[in-house]
Amino acid sequence: MQTLWTILAGALALGLGEPVQRGDFKTCEKGKGIAAIEACNRVISFGHGKHRYAGWYIKMRGMVHFRNEDYDRAIKDFNIVAHHVTHDAHLFMIRGDAHHLTGKFDQAIRDYTTVIRLDPQNTRAYYNRAITHRKQKNYQLAIHDFDGIIQIKPHDARAYQNRGHILLRLGQVESALPDFKRAATLAPTDFDVHHSLGEGYYYAGEFETARDTWRKSCKLVSSEVAKSWQMRLSKAGYFSKAVDGVCDNRMVEAFASCAAAKCRF
Repeated sequence: MQTLWTILAGALALGLGEPVQRGDFKTCEKGKGIAAIEACNRVISFGHGKHRYAGWYIKMRGMVHFRNEDYDRAIKDFNIVAHHVTHDAHLFMIRGDAHHLTGKFDQAIRDYTTVIRLDPQNTRAYYNRAITHRKQKNYQLAIHDFDGIIQIKPHDARAYQNRGHILLRLGQVESALPDFKRAATLAPTDFDVHHSLGEGYYYAGEFETARDTWRKSCKLVSSEVAKSWQMRLSKAGYFSKAVDGVCDNRMVEAFASCAAAKCRF
C-alpha cells in the first residue's frame, strides 16, 4: 500500500491542501469511529475521479469500516477498489478477513487464494485459508495449507499444532502426536502448545504422560490465561471449581475429562 506521505504528496500536488490541513488524511488512515469515516468522505470527495489515488482513499475508508467492525460496509468499499486494482495483496487479504468474519467462507477462500497467487510466501494467507477450510470441515484442504506454511516456515510451531489438531479430528493420532511434539520443541514456553501435546498423549492412550505434560505446562501459564481456560472449561461443563487463575491439579483433571469426552473449543 502507498504510504501516507506518498498519497499526501500527490494530494498536495493536485490542490487538496484543505483536507490535509484539517488532518483528514491522518484521521482517515489511522482513525476509528464516525469521525474517521467523515474524514475519509471528505478526502474522497476532493479526490474522487480526479486522479489515481482515489482508489486508495476508498480503501482507507474500507479499513476504517473494518476497524469499526462494520464488515459489510468494508466489503462494499473493498469491492469498489478491487474492480480496478487487481494486484494489491493487502486489499484481498483484508477483504478475505471481512468475508470470514461475516461467515462468507467461500468468498474468503477466494480472496486468500488470490493473495497466495500474488504473494506465494504469504503464510498468513495460508493460515487464514486453512482456518476457513477447517470451519467448513474441509480438513484435507486445511492440512494442505498447513503443509504449505511448514514448507515456507519449517519452524512455525502453530502450523504443526494446528495440523495436529486436524489430524486428531480425523482420528489419525499416530500422525498428530509427532506434530504436537515438534510444536512443543519449537515453542518450549508456550502453554497452549503444551496443552495440545497433552491432548495428543491422552488421545494416544498415554493418560499419565498427558497429565504429567499438563502439570508441567502449569509452570508456563499466566494467571490471566489460566482464568480464561477455567472459564471455558466451566462453560463446557468440565470445571466446577472456583475460577481463580490457578493452574493446578484441578485444571489437569478438567483437561483430562474434556479430552476423554473429545470436547472441542
